[in-house]
Amino acid sequence: MGWTTIIMNLGELLSKYYGESENRLTELFKAARNYAPSVIIIDEFDAIGKARTRYVSDDVTPRLLNILLSEMDGITKSNENILVIGTTNQPDLLDPALLRPGRFDKVIYVPPPNEETRARMFEAMLKGKPVQGPIDYAKLAKMTDRFTGADIMNVVRTAVLESLKDGKP
Repeated sequence: MGWTTIIMNLGELLSKYYGESENRLTELFKAARNYAPSVIIIDEFDAIGKARTRYVSDDVTPRLLNILLSEMDGITKSNENILVIGTTNQPDLLDPALLRPGRFDKVIYVPPPNEETRARMFEAMLKGKPVQGPIDYAKLAKMTDRFTGADIMNVVRTAVLESLKDGKP
């Protein structure tokens, strides 16, 4: 789209010092306004978007969530060209306030890959790797029902590391 992309890394956002995480989040939205039109991508969104009822102590994340909600409301009111995308594999943990119109009002569920796609993923990830004998990708796909792409990548990575340790392809 030609928009500036800002990826929010939670590791860089969170700080052990009181108030610093909140300032960093505010600065992130300020940068998005300065470089608009822009897209903010928040990976593992549930880490700061978790329902506020799930916290029992003075944690920074409910304060960050309040700032995030306020910033998103400001974007909507001023009709700024900023798109905020949050990704999570635990949507049931999200605070209901996030899912109101004008905030994260579009939810797109991406299911795990089907059997045929898993077979193609195994084939693609093993391409160029030294293998011993033919690989039955269909069998691998059947054995990995409900695996995500990240799960399959981990299986391949583990198999490669184990084969290197054993000195075999």
